[in-house]
Amino acid sequence: MNQLGNLDSNSSKDVIELLKKVAKDKLVIVVTHNFEQVEQYATRVIKMHDGKIVENKVIKQVEAPEKVKESKYNKITIGNKYRLGIRNTFNIVTKFLLLLAVFLFITVALLSEYASFAQTEYETNKYGYNYYFRDLSDNRILIKKADGTYFTQEDYNKIGQIENVDYIVEDDLLIDSQFTISKDDIYFYGRMQNYNFYKGTLTEGRVPENKYEIILKIPEDYYYVRDGFDNILEKEFEIRDNTTNETKTEYKLKIVGIEIYDNDSLYGNSWDTEFYVGEEVIEDFRKDINQAYSKVKTLFNGKYYQNQIGSSYFRILPSDKVEKGNAIVSEELNSLAPNYRAKNRELKIFVENIYYQEELTVKIYNTYTKNSFTKLTGYKEYDLYNGSIFINKEEYINFYNKEPYQSSIYIKDEEKLEETIIELEQINMEVSQGEKSLIAQSIKNFKINDNLEILQIIKIFKLVVTCILILALFFISYFIIRIILKSRNVYFTTLRMLGATTKDVKRILDIELFINSSLAYLSFMVLIALTKYGVINVEFISNLVEFLSFREYALMYVILIVMSRLISRRFSKKIFKKSAIKTYNEEV
Repeated sequence: MNQLGNLDSNSSKDVIELLKKVAKDKLVIVVTHNFEQVEQYATRVIKMHDGKIVENKVIKQVEAPEKVKESKYNKITIGNKYRLGIRNTFNIVTKFLLLLAVFLFITVALLSEYASFAQTEYETNKYGYNYYFRDLSDNRILIKKADGTYFTQEDYNKIGQIENVDYIVEDDLLIDSQFTISKDDIYFYGRMQNYNFYKGTLTEGRVPENKYEIILKIPEDYYYVRDGFDNILEKEFEIRDNTTNETKTEYKLKIVGIEIYDNDSLYGNSWDTEFYVGEEVIEDFRKDINQAYSKVKTLFNGKYYQNQIGSSYFRILPSDKVEKGNAIVSEELNSLAPNYRAKNRELKIFVENIYYQEELTVKIYNTYTKNSFTKLTGYKEYDLYNGSIFINKEEYINFYNKEPYQSSIYIKDEEKLEETIIELEQINMEVSQGEKSLIAQSIKNFKINDNLEILQIIKIFKLVVTCILILALFFISYFIIRIILKSRNVYFTTLRMLGATTKDVKRILDIELFINSSLAYLSFMVLIALTKYGVINVEFISNLVEFLSFREYALMYVILIVMSRLISRRFSKKIFKKSAIKTYNEEV
């Protein structure tokens, strides 16, 4: 409303011209006593007197203004959303680096927590034991042929072609047997290993140069090494097989090299001691081990007899005095023979163990007495061996000098254990029966672990802690990312004013956070790869590599992507929670 008061004519005319321009799209009311001044501009006249309307008439038709076309809002295309998301990722360097640091922190925190629990599980699980298998290394796989036949060199050649196979111990019974080497008052108890598989570093001494020289690998806290090596190095020791309780008197072993290692225990464990010997010594002990694990029965006059531990009766022994196909027995066997005469009668000997069965038929060539014992058998102590059956030495050796029926494979990468077992069982070998030619089992399957309840508690605790950590990291990261993104508050509100919806803003944010989280994850994986292949040496990263597998890495990436989408969803809803003007002027 305007009132034209005491204005001169020129000023009044200027004011009326101005009001005319304003009146194009607005209602203008002029109150005046001088109607002639505005008559040519007015479209309607209303006269009042004493507060009442006395005249109200239209004096000029109003021209309708041109219809203004409303602008149409076009939805943001998918291509534009991706372009905006990618541009928004890198347009502010500080923001990009801060978001990258947040997602990198989430990755490191979660993987570190998981690796820590995995290491605890591994340490708890590795203390399992077994009464028969002494070497419970996690990289050990037991193999045997499906039809129970022995391994040939061709079989070993096929096995050795598998990439993850480090080496094969053909006579693996030896590594599960305990041996003693001794000299005067010094004793070492441990496992026998083939020198060809030694990969350590000598602390003292040299490498073996002949078949009776050996390397001793022993814990640093073992009693006999605390005061030095003078009484050990370059000294000869007798060796005894504790399975058969027999000492090899025909030769002695000289310790020429010593490796001392830390086994993380307060006292040296005898099973942590290893003797690395030559192939000849291993072949020599193979027969004794097979004998120790075998049962021997004798069939005479239609009845089976078996030697009992601690007794010499029906014990089978070798003798150079006995020819092939013959046997020398005690005269006491006459009491079990028809007409009390055992000579020239047939005797059958059966040798059986878990791997093979052998039998030998011989004829009793003669019987010995106390006076003829040494002459007929070559042995001297009659009271110790009376009742034993003596056969030809070569035939005796043939009972136990067998090719390996069971072997052990040691692999390079424990993470590929299951994959290696599958490859082993797919090897094609000539067998007499069975669908698979090879049976392979991890030594872990034979562990007896008293800590199983503790392991279950650790697994449950790991799951609970991981879930809590994920939730905590989500809310912490959302709070930090929300502060970082507030610098873009005006940008997203402007999109809203232009017609963008919550879904549009969320999709643009999804793309931006996806790129940031993926780049953070990729950066960390590059660091993992560089550490794994020895390009850089970061102890913290090395520990992660040791206890994490592809599954954990993949799961970590999924968690990152889910978290980034949830964060973008919450933030986009926050943008639309208040009015556009308030959101534009306030912090999110």
